[in-house]
Amino acid sequence: MQPSRPTLLIVDDDPSIQTLMRFILQTAFTVHTAADGAIALQIARSLPIDGVVLDLNLPGVSGWDVARTLQQEAPQLPILVVTGRYNRPEEVLQNVAGSTAALIKPFDPLDLITEVQGMLAAHPPSWRGPGRLMAVHAGALAGGADGQRR
Repeated sequence: MQPSRPTLLIVDDDPSIQTLMRFILQTAFTVHTAADGAIALQIARSLPIDGVVLDLNLPGVSGWDVARTLQQEAPQLPILVVTGRYNRPEEVLQNVAGSTAALIKPFDPLDLITEVQGMLAAHPPSWRGPGRLMAVHAGALAGGADGQRR
């Protein structure tokens, strides 16, 4: 039995960028996509996700809000912000709560692969598993991060 491949959620409202990232990453990862922040949060809460590749400028719920929400609900979930809004990755990491890594658009496809692999390597998979984010979210709604009612 082969080990399961890491699962990524790609969030970008530009169909060509989303398609490009999916094409680049799908050979090594299981990939889910979302074109807006609300759908991204739905997917992250319902599927086991190992990492998120996130654009900041999204319709509806912004990438900033997605990153902040995911940081609150699953602080161990790594988030790679891919944006053209900043000039240096350090600026992204300083300004986007919840970001783990950053890549500036336009990007080299090899840089995307390197950043995703590095992001996942830096965050051990021990916390991951089916429904983990959903359990954390439900626990927060019930009054405790461990899902216990208080």
